[in-house]
Amino acid sequence: IPLFDSIISDLFPRVVLPTPDHGILDVSIREIMQKMNLQLVLWYIKKIIQSYKIMLVRPGFMLVGSPVGGKTSALKVLAGVLEQLEAKGLMDEHRVEYVFIRPKAITMEQLYGRFDPVSHEWSDGVLVNMCQKHATSLTKGRKWGIFDVPVASIWIQIMNTCPNDNNIGEIIQMNLEQAFPATVMPLYPINIIVLSHDTADLSLEQLPTSGNKTKGKTDQPVTDE
Repeated sequence: IPLFDSIISDLFPRVVLPTPDHGILDVSIREIMQKMNLQLVLWYIKKIIQSYKIMLVRPGFMLVGSPVGGKTSALKVLAGVLEQLEAKGLMDEHRVEYVFIRPKAITMEQLYGRFDPVSHEWSDGVLVNMCQKHATSLTKGRKWGIFDVPVASIWIQIMNTCPNDNNIGEIIQMNLEQAFPATVMPLYPINIIVLSHDTADLSLEQLPTSGNKTKGKTDQPVTDE
């Protein structure tokens, strides 16, 4: 981001960018995180704000990071924030309808659909049914299809054109080692990484604290050992 800002300042030296005001969003994020027994880590809050800002301008994005890094929780927090903003009538936002899909748990035919060579009929898969349901919904809320699984070329390459701006045909809006750059670039990846104990960002030290708040009184406390 600093490099990008320096390039912009070189191209437009007289333009002064205003400081974005995330006051309402920040307060709502903190309230939802407390309800979910999550720790108010500034770095993590910034990642949720980044997710919201990318969501406004792109049809799709991805959260990238190691396991237990808070990627799924970040989306759940953001969904709770949007629902709370709708209830309070703030920022002209609406609640989210979201579905978790795990492509590696099903076959590609079950995910996208299949053609029956005998009957010559096409059967829609889980993803197509979800998109059609969301596309025909009359509610104003956002609709998310969340692929909560490591990225793999076996299922994601088929979706190469989905996040692009130049969608054509039937438009239904909706660790990267095995993904091509053409797939990753339109999705604007946001890194969420669990770091070591000696770092100032999100670390493993927050996990026992949140775990103890979530567990019942009769459960044994969670430690970092």
